[in-house]
Amino acid sequence: MSAETILQCLDKVRETGPDKWLARCPAHDDKSPSLSIREADDSTVLLKCFAGCNAAEIVESVGLKMTDLFPPKLPTGTHSHRSKAPRISWTEVFDAIEVELITVAIAWSDFSNGVPLSDEDALYLSRKANRLAEIISEVRNGS
Repeated sequence: MSAETILQCLDKVRETGPDKWLARCPAHDDKSPSLSIREADDSTVLLKCFAGCNAAEIVESVGLKMTDLFPPKLPTGTHSHRSKAPRISWTEVFDAIEVELITVAIAWSDFSNGVPLSDEDALYLSRKANRLAEIISEVRNGS
């Protein structure tokens, strides 16, 4: 269920922000809006009555069930495609890896030509080189 389903059952609904509303609570004699409604990132509908009504009382008073506040369960083995993180192309991944490799290569070249590295720089480069090796291994193994 989306928040829209419960919003249609409420009076004096007004939007207070993205995916957030206030309305009169249907579980008590509400003179002014005291019910906060919010749709979470996973499409769960969150209810908070500032007069003290609990979510079960609220949904029951409009003929809904508690399960109506939650998105439908996905079949086992599937995952939701809703994500806040932007998708990154393989080209962007490889470009980022290339920058890291160049950094390590330049530092290694300097070190090989006698330019001293501080202990902190050596540790940093060692960690970078190890992480790059891990990433390359993960890409090769398809994980």
